[in-house]
Amino acid sequence: MDDFSKSIAATTSSALSGEAQATAAKIQKAVTAGVVGDGALQARLSGLSARLQVFRLHADQLSRCIADAPVVHPNLGDVLKSSLAESAHALRTVTGRLEPGSDSLDSHAVSAFEALLAAYTRLFVLGTQLLTIETEQEQQAKLASPVAREIVAAAHNASQGVLSFSYAMEN
Repeated sequence: MDDFSKSIAATTSSALSGEAQATAAKIQKAVTAGVVGDGALQARLSGLSARLQVFRLHADQLSRCIADAPVVHPNLGDVLKSSLAESAHALRTVTGRLEPGSDSLDSHAVSAFEALLAAYTRLFVLGTQLLTIETEQEQQAKLASPVAREIVAAAHNASQGVLSFSYAMEN
């Protein structure tokens, strides 16, 4: 993978936070206007909006931690770079599904989006924890742990799940 840039990653994470905020606002506007689904779906979408707000907070925190990190092990940089790109792509997919009149908003889609947000929130929490570690060796040791590997894999799988779900809906 290309070299990791703290400034690019921090900017990407900050932009992701802004996109999550805008998506949450779009959901709330649609729910309030009653233009999406029935009452049950509207309740699920309100929950999704709340999860987007939590995701946004962790993306903001990650952005600050990236910018302030004393060191970033190259493997951690690779994980952050690919994870930010994957989550941004998946979030754009979520946003695209929220267009008024879209028939792709159902409980299965909302469940996939919720899983995505939960997985990336966990990954961003892990990232902020690792970025506060002051040596690359310690960062790498923690990143290589079974728990960290599971968190990274779960985020990747959730992203792929949203993207494949969206692809299936389009075809």
